[in-house]
Amino acid sequence: LPSLMWAEGVDFAALTQGIQAKASQVFTSQNRIVTLSVVFSQLEKDTTSNILEYALPDTFEDGYNTAKVTDLNGYRRTLEYWLTILEKIPVASHAMKPGDRLNIDDIELAWVPFRRITPFTYKENTLLIGMSLKYVKEKGQPFQDFDLMKPEVIKAQDSCQIVLKNGTITIKTPGIALKNGSIGSKIRVLNNQTKKVLEGTVLDSQNVEVRLD
Repeated sequence: LPSLMWAEGVDFAALTQGIQAKASQVFTSQNRIVTLSVVFSQLEKDTTSNILEYALPDTFEDGYNTAKVTDLNGYRRTLEYWLTILEKIPVASHAMKPGDRLNIDDIELAWVPFRRITPFTYKENTLLIGMSLKYVKEKGQPFQDFDLMKPEVIKAQDSCQIVLKNGTITIKTPGIALKNGSIGSKIRVLNNQTKKVLEGTVLDSQNVEVRLD
């Protein structure tokens, strides 16, 4: 790892500030920031904290990290420290209940520890607008994919148009929805003319597409 040299040495506080500054440079471009705490170091027990040189890594992990330092006496030491990486993402601006439909006032941006963010966590608030909650959401909690559902636009027993499609041929016939559904979901519908039950895809609040090909 590359070392940085100072003729008069660098004190311990400057070293830790340097670690945080370099880590922050790495993560700021990713809309992330870091906080730092020293876990343990022999440097803290030394009578002098002056450091002749130190080597910081080019990559940083969330959690435990180390840096190599050489003190004025020529001793090489390992500095152990803990980085908490924070990312700014949408969270609930207040407590909400199942069935609540999200609007812009329900969402705010907050710095959240990286370890609480999963591949299922929403990072764009525009994707949340109009979604409905499946579960209770407390203030400050991030939104996960499994927390949400598209709003139901059609209800069981609603009248609808069944759009029958077979290749290039399209026929519309009246029907009744037998299940609640959101756009893109599969529901069963009753064909009023044939009295047959069919499965189709919800197009909007009035139309359900049934593929016959």
